[in-house]
Amino acid sequence: MLLLALVPLGNMSNITYDITGALMPACSSLRARLRKYFGPGLLALIDASPLLQADLRKLEKLRVPVKRLKNRADAYCLEYTDASPHGEIYIGDAASNCDQALFLAHEAYHILHGTTTSNPNTRQMSRERYVSKCLQEETRALMHEAKVSAQLIDAGYRLPYKHLFYFAAYLRGGYRAIHDLLLLDTSADGRSGFRQLFVSRYEKSRGRRKAS
Repeated sequence: MLLLALVPLGNMSNITYDITGALMPACSSLRARLRKYFGPGLLALIDASPLLQADLRKLEKLRVPVKRLKNRADAYCLEYTDASPHGEIYIGDAASNCDQALFLAHEAYHILHGTTTSNPNTRQMSRERYVSKCLQEETRALMHEAKVSAQLIDAGYRLPYKHLFYFAAYLRGGYRAIHDLLLLDTSADGRSGFRQLFVSRYEKSRGRRKAS
């Protein structure tokens, strides 16, 4: 699974976490924590999407915590931590509730279905194969996000502007249209795009292995 932000992360050392009650054994506890962090509006959005409700049940079963990024408007996930072997999801409390719902859908896909590590074994996988797998997984996460978007629209919600591009691509051509748009998207780092982001991640892993 990938560690991916939906907007540039910046300096990771400056992140402020709220990690009280990290492991949440019951879905009701997870809902209570989401309400505490993000308000009842997020729960209303989750309840409007059967897909999001299913994601929440699966996250609860795996004991995956959803944590708050204070004064942030982005989201990302970690594929593994010592405290949470199935990963963790981080969502900014400065984002709108609709943004938070779609962030949750996106990161839940990576946690529940992702197979591409953020630290690849460069001795066993070529760079091109790794980048291809990363792009495939990110495309599928955006597909899942777009399907949740469709359910929210059906329930009467309006999508934030930033999510309209991939939703329109989903309506236009499904997986292929989203994949093509992803190749043009520079929001991963604000400059070079997702492909180069994954290339850099691979090269950093290769450098670490050579140094060890």
